[in-house]
Amino acid sequence: MTKDDEIICEVIRHKEATIEWFGQTGKQERERFILRGFLRCSELSFELQEIKSVKDEFPDVEFRAAEFEIKEMLDPDRRRHDEYKDALKKLKKTKNISSQIQPYQPVFVTFNEVGQRIEPVLNDLCRKYPENQRASTNLLIYFNLQDVMLDKKTWEPITLNSRGWRSVSVVGSSWCYVFAASMEAPQFITENVSRFRQKTGLWD
Repeated sequence: MTKDDEIICEVIRHKEATIEWFGQTGKQERERFILRGFLRCSELSFELQEIKSVKDEFPDVEFRAAEFEIKEMLDPDRRRHDEYKDALKKLKKTKNISSQIQPYQPVFVTFNEVGQRIEPVLNDLCRKYPENQRASTNLLIYFNLQDVMLDKKTWEPITLNSRGWRSVSVVGSSWCYVFAASMEAPQFITENVSRFRQKTGLWD
């Protein structure tokens, strides 16, 4: 087996694991993973077993006495799971790993643009969840647009209408921010309203 063959086999194993992770079977683990990233970025000490998936459809995760609905923000009409499956098919046919290397060209957005992109997400969720569910639940959005990175130098205080959620927060690749929180929200959220937090190695 050549060096290229070894690398291709390893990449295939990783791609297969990724497909499972982003499938329905990995949904609850992803939700706990996202909340864990937010808690770490908020510099809150906790034990992993404190983050628990909820068996019912709503909310997604419980942490101590707080309930969270987790929403991953993806590009409109993006079919990520299908993308990974197609990439796996190509990998299994390739003989040269260099042919699979794609240039990475991130697009940087301002913090104000992040808020603008989250607004329609909040509007859509208002139509999906009734007021009583939103009032008792903390909304956490994972900002995960393809090849889109936040220009952290552009941070400025932004407040969004919570649309009745107990709190509205966002977590990105190495940062988090709380847009709004009611008096009933957890203290570690209310004390971070309008406070931009950063942490390297957030997803380790």
